[in-house]
Amino acid sequence: NEQTTLGMAVLDAWYFKHQLFLEEDQLIQGLARIRQLPCYLVQGGHDMIATPNSAYRLHKAWPGSVLKIVNDAGHAPTEPGTTSALIEATERFKRDGRFA
Repeated sequence: NEQTTLGMAVLDAWYFKHQLFLEEDQLIQGLARIRQLPCYLVQGGHDMIATPNSAYRLHKAWPGSVLKIVNDAGHAPTEPGTTSALIEATERFKRDGRFA
């Protein structure tokens, strides 16, 4: 609905205004603190907001992570391929307790 869409736009703008509350490369530099956690990255191949290159860099820096590129998707988690990949990741984690 329009109210939800407006709320998401305001929230997104707030985070982008504040550089997502992260320093440059903060996540990759602090990876040692979370690298033992399972990680399944789902990335839209045509995402122009959070680019595939960013997901690939994080995947290469995070041992044991799984990267799923959804070739026909952009940024929205509601795109069919992205939704399917997110459900797959959730089911794998539910079944195995991890992804690998």
